[in-house]
Amino acid sequence: MKNKVLFYIVVATLAVTSLLISAKIATAASELQPTKEGMSGTEALDKMAEYEQKGRVDEAVKIGEEFLKTHPDQPNVMTKMAGIYENMGKLPEAEKLLKQALEINNTFLLPNVTLARVYRKMYEKDWKKETFDLAVKAIENARAIAPNDPVVKEEESKIYSSKKP
Repeated sequence: MKNKVLFYIVVATLAVTSLLISAKIATAASELQPTKEGMSGTEALDKMAEYEQKGRVDEAVKIGEEFLKTHPDQPNVMTKMAGIYENMGKLPEAEKLLKQALEINNTFLLPNVTLARVYRKMYEKDWKKETFDLAVKAIENARAIAPNDPVVKEEESKIYSSKKP
C-alpha cells in the first residue's frame, strides 16, 4: 500500500512538472513574437535589453531582426542591434546597421559613437590606415553633435591612443 501511494505521488509530481515546463515553453514562444501588431520600438528595445541581460543574446537578436523587418526605419533598434553584434564580435554586421541608422538620422549621437568604436575595434584587428581614418571620421561626427560629451571624449581618446606609429 505504501509503495502504491508513493507511486501516485511520483506520477502526480511528474504530471505537474510537465505542465509547468509546457507553460514555460509556451510563454517563451509567445515572447518571441516581436512583430505582433502594436509592439513599439521602445517595447522591442526593452525586450532586447532584457534578453541580453539574461544572456539570451540569440533571442535579443531575433527580436531586433523581426522588429526591423516590419519597422525598417527605427535607428534606435538598429543601434541596439549593432551594439549586440559588436559584443558578439560581429563587427561588419554592426557597421552595416549603424550606417543604416545614420542614413535615417545622422545627428543621432549614439550610432555615431558606436560606429567610431566599431571602427576602432576593426582597426585593432586589421591595423589598416583606412579603418583608422573611418574611426576618426565617425568620432569627429559625434564630436560635432556633442563636443563636450564624456563618452565622445573617451572614445576619441581610445581611438587616438590605439594608433600605431
